Amino acid sequence: MEIQVRVHHPLAAAGLPLRVEVRDTSLADAAAVTIAAGEALLTEAGETTVPLNIPEEALAAAELSVFAHAGPDPAWVAAGDYLTVQHYPVRAAVPVVEVEVVLIG
Repeated sequence: MEIQVRVHHPLAAAGLPLRVEVRDTSLADAAAVTIAAGEALLTEAGETTVPLNIPEEALAAAELSVFAHAGPDPAWVAAGDYLTVQHYPVRAAVPVVEVEVVLIG
């Protein structure tokens, strides 16, 4: 499966490290568990594709969603970073999930 990430300000974000995670969000009152993760650099074109290996059993059994974060330090979210700000579901029948990251203040 591939996650295609788009950014609104491609030139401003070009070269930033990008981390993409597929998380199990099926348990409403528990922290989401990361099922798969990958990293890349944002491009000047404003689109970056990150391939991920998601276990078949996770695709069949869980409610999965994508979280993406681009910033100087992908381990920490800070003002000026780019994040997904809406729910992007992952479905077994959809080989490419398109998500958008936006600048946070």
